[in-house]
Amino acid sequence: TFALIVLFIFTSNFIRASQTDEAVAKRNLIFVENKGQLLSTDLKPVPFVKYYSKTKNLNLYFANNEIYYVFEKPIYKKGDFQNPEDEFSPSNIEKIETNTIKLKLIGANPNAIIEANEKTQYFENFYLSHCPNGILNVNTFKKIIVKDVYKGIDWILYYDKENNLKYDFYVHENADPHQIKIEYSGQEKPFIDNEGNLIIKNSFGEIKEVPPVLFQNNQKVDSKWLIKDNYISIDLSSINNNLPLTIDPQVFWSTYAGGSSFDRMYSVYSDNNNVFIAGGTSNNYFPTFPIDGGSYIQSYVGSTDILILKFDALNEQLLYTTYYGGTGDDVQDKIIIKGDNNFIYVVGITGSDNFPTVNPGGTTFYQDVSNGWNNGYLLRFAKTNCQLIWATYFTETLNNSNNTYISDIVINEGNYIYCTGYTNSPNLPIVGGGDGPQGGDDCFLAKFDYSGTLVWSTYVGGNKNDNNPSIALFNNAIYLIGAT
Repeated sequence: TFALIVLFIFTSNFIRASQTDEAVAKRNLIFVENKGQLLSTDLKPVPFVKYYSKTKNLNLYFANNEIYYVFEKPIYKKGDFQNPEDEFSPSNIEKIETNTIKLKLIGANPNAIIEANEKTQYFENFYLSHCPNGILNVNTFKKIIVKDVYKGIDWILYYDKENNLKYDFYVHENADPHQIKIEYSGQEKPFIDNEGNLIIKNSFGEIKEVPPVLFQNNQKVDSKWLIKDNYISIDLSSINNNLPLTIDPQVFWSTYAGGSSFDRMYSVYSDNNNVFIAGGTSNNYFPTFPIDGGSYIQSYVGSTDILILKFDALNEQLLYTTYYGGTGDDVQDKIIIKGDNNFIYVVGITGSDNFPTVNPGGTTFYQDVSNGWNNGYLLRFAKTNCQLIWATYFTETLNNSNNTYISDIVINEGNYIYCTGYTNSPNLPIVGGGDGPQGGDDCFLAKFDYSGTLVWSTYVGGNKNDNNPSIALFNNAIYLIGAT
């Protein structure tokens, strides 16, 4: 048994893991396989996109003979922010504007097969509204090869050490390199600058392709870009058409969008060997635009998903990322992550009414209906691969559109799980003889056993507003600290 000790103070704060943003941003760009997790802005699958990469203010999508450079600009809600960082939080994004530059290989094989090479140890999981059972263990690669994109020519794409995109055309013996013709659309007219760089601009950013370098017979041959009619080609006047050839351009980009990263980290848990981080991220949608003509500038209403990352603490290596959420805002205040020997637990607040939930059965507590306007949630994952074990709302039992926030969690050596938060609802699930609502915003405390059974729950507070509680266990006592 535990004694309950409640401490209320008049200010509160919480740990942010924003120092991890830099470590995440510095990781090498990779190609993420699209196994159905990617949707368009009209929430339809985009199976023609085989791989994609994400970087700040720019996403790259790869089809078998096309690259889409999608520049993004977040539009933030206006207001007075006590913490200046909150203005540029993912949860404060009102909408996201996109402007797309599309590269297409003219006359290329529309049925060319993309082969992935150099698989990494890092993988991603997705528990989203259209895949609530999970799309798991999504592989990532350092290189993709489009075989026979033209007859006898392979298209090889990879990133260099500075995360610049490189794509090589490998022209096999007796193949015709003059087949290669590049078309850019959705931007200002391409031009070649005084240094020989190919420049492609739109209102959100710029792509620069440095002059291509040719390799033949182990010799380097300088070349240049050519613009003719509506396409771009490569000067091949110095090569032998009968010998194998490698054409080696390099792509740089810059964005004018400004703003901050769409990712924000809130909470950290460590088990000495690994570091687990919980945060929020803006949804990744492929833009919807007319295939033939039309504007490449789009906008969509942004929403936020939960982000869970696992790092190898010794090698500072990112092992996996899990994306979790519905179509609403799932990161409305803070996210807390804690763990024990086998599992990690994530709690927070969601505005989604299609938040993925999982009932493991038995006597496990389970709510799958979002009765409130904003609702608390409790998630349990396996540590090793972030496979979802248990996911439930914790919210009011009647649909009264109130708000319930889970603000902290603590695990008692694998025996019990204690959650706390606050609510303005008078009808939380109270069991075990706990106290009822006291008035205004009330804190609450809930105890679950290791199987997820709700052992008891109670309101905590006085006749006015009590909120933002945190929890700790010490010497058979439960400590709550919050604001009143």
